[in-house]
Amino acid sequence: SGLLTTTSNITTGAAGFSQTGTGLNSIGGNITTADGPIAFARGVTLTTDVTLSTGAGGVGDITLSGTVNGTTAGAEDLTLTAGTGNIILTGSVGGTTRVGVIDITSASNVTANAITAAALKQDLGFGTTTLNGAVNTNTAAGVDLSGSNLAVNSSITTTGSGVVTLNEGNQVVIAAAGAITADGAVNIAGAGNGIFTAGNITTTGDTVAY
Repeated sequence: SGLLTTTSNITTGAAGFSQTGTGLNSIGGNITTADGPIAFARGVTLTTDVTLSTGAGGVGDITLSGTVNGTTAGAEDLTLTAGTGNIILTGSVGGTTRVGVIDITSASNVTANAITAAALKQDLGFGTTTLNGAVNTNTAAGVDLSGSNLAVNSSITTTGSGVVTLNEGNQVVIAAAGAITADGAVNIAGAGNGIFTAGNITTTGDTVAY
């Protein structure tokens, strides 16, 4: 509990890790649990590349209830591994200082609001990834999401030749507010139920493929 400032890695057991105090937290090390949840009640500033992991095959949730920001714009990466647990990003990510690459290596359900990052990547998802806020990236890696189901409820914007790749095993649902404005190619696939979209797609002369 309390405000946390660390430059070292933290490893805990199944009880997990919880920050419940007031003030912002400065994180300069990885946090790993043995299937236990990781939760921050207040905002987090990344001072280096950080991995939060509840285990690749575990059931622990990762919950960041406050904002998440970098120290140097686009420099500090955030890797999130929740196994079959959920990832909940309640506050804006990178809203004050852009974070580096966000890599979701595994999760069941992912819920996020506004994200401003160098790139946004998801490797594996067993449930539904829901983007409720605007996503903005500024590198060629752009937005590359792979999972089961995806709901895009707000805009996706890439610059720096950034691609948008949405590759879901079941379905992709894009709301009217989920307009995609990309500085690179856009590829969207929903292998099971398919693609349901009401959002516009604009590129800088790049390929759009479904």
